[in-house]
Amino acid sequence: MGEIPKLGLTEVVMSLEPAGPFVYMKSISRMLHLLFFYYCLLLIASILFLKIAVQ
Repeated sequence: MGEIPKLGLTEVVMSLEPAGPFVYMKSISRMLHLLFFYYCLLLIASILFLKIAVQ
């Protein structure tokens, strides 16, 4: 089989599967969900920090 190139899991799945772009889009949407989640956490934390700082 030769040497496996050091790629991410999504690239490997894309090369193996015919429906590669769909899998890729799925992983992108998962990443976006994680980013949104972290953004919300940051927002809540900063609001709490401001409330404490104002008092």
